[in-house]
Amino acid sequence: MENKNQPKKEKNRVKANRILFVTAAAVLCLGAILTGVLLSLRQDDILPADDVPAVSVPNDQDNEPPVVDISAILPEFVSPAVGLVTKRHDLDTLVFSQTNDDWRVHRGIDISTALGASVMAAADGTVTEILDDPLLGKTVKISHNGEGVTVYANLSAELAEGITVGASVKCGQVIGCVGETAISEMADEPHLHFEMTVAGVSVDPMDYISESSKAASLSADTAYEG
Repeated sequence: MENKNQPKKEKNRVKANRILFVTAAAVLCLGAILTGVLLSLRQDDILPADDVPAVSVPNDQDNEPPVVDISAILPEFVSPAVGLVTKRHDLDTLVFSQTNDDWRVHRGIDISTALGASVMAAADGTVTEILDDPLLGKTVKISHNGEGVTVYANLSAELAEGITVGASVKCGQVIGCVGETAISEMADEPHLHFEMTVAGVSVDPMDYISESSKAASLSADTAYEG
């Protein structure tokens, strides 16, 4: 017996398929439209090559402290005594020591002068050490700006009033006088043994004493051959 409802069911099925097809097509169209809009928006965010800001790449060297010329911030130095330079600073050439009867390097300059002659601070600074060195005798060390340190040795046992560790001194201020306390230089004539370091490195004081002070206070021993 033929089912009378069969044509009606077939008709409903076709109708449902059409609705599903139309819905799917609409969804695909909507998706395409949204995709186009998004791509357009993203394209607007892309800058032309010329407009792209430069990116700073971290560099380890950028974090390194700048190299500072310490000598540029040192104070001006004057001669610490008036006299004749009889021994020069020399870390390469051996200098004969009459006292020890041997040859050795000389880390400072010797300024020969009268026993008891005044010894002055070569620049503004602070007294950082006072000691009785076993070889250089009574010694005073003064620190200065720019990591400079001046050393005054072979002083007399008694220093000038107020010269103590921590005391501030002015350039040209008397800190003591020339003595005979340096055992390693006892055979030499009375003199001030004067050394200088910059950033812990021994330097020639004559390179730092001002030309005007050298002309007024120091004379070189031209007969001295080292």
